[in-house]
Amino acid sequence: MAAIDRVRESVKKSAGARLALPLNHAAFPRNAAQLKELGAGYTNCAPTPEARLLRSFQTQAAEARKLLG
Repeated sequence: MAAIDRVRESVKKSAGARLALPLNHAAFPRNAAQLKELGAGYTNCAPTPEARLLRSFQTQAAEARKLLG
């Protein structure tokens, strides 16, 4: 948390920079309202796109295996 606070302070001092923090990340679990309070200008939704894609592929593969018996 201390590292994020240092970055927040640096971003506040810069011209036009905004924080980009992940939503509900395991290492820094914060909801949208909390990230807004921190000054985040961008957030992506957890899980990451890669994790979503992997889960989708796994589901599709499991369904195909069921059809093949």
